[in-house]
Amino acid sequence: MSEVRIQDVMQVKQIQLAAIQTIGFRGEGIQDEHKLFRQLKSRKNEIEHRIDEHAYLVISPDGLYVAAAVARFGAIPEGMESVTIPAGRIKCFGLKRSISATSGMISATLRRKPNIT
Repeated sequence: MSEVRIQDVMQVKQIQLAAIQTIGFRGEGIQDEHKLFRQLKSRKNEIEHRIDEHAYLVISPDGLYVAAAVARFGAIPEGMESVTIPAGRIKCFGLKRSISATSGMISATLRRKPNIT
């Protein structure tokens, strides 16, 4: 298997984004990502005026935030908070392959021993 290059597994786009109103959970850092996604998945039906089934992951100096987009703010469920993602140019990251295929490629590369001559 050849070396894994970021452009082989990730798609990066820069887009102009309109402001998005969201309701969800805040964490301290990247270590909380999976827990926050699980919390949102288990409690998403409590969020009024949800637009769709998508979850937003926002990484900022204030920490990590996982949320659902809403058409307008209604009652904020206990333990959640509302955040408006401001309009602007942002970078969107997406996987070109499934998570398991990507993780398999990365693991295989890390297991290989370097060729030293």
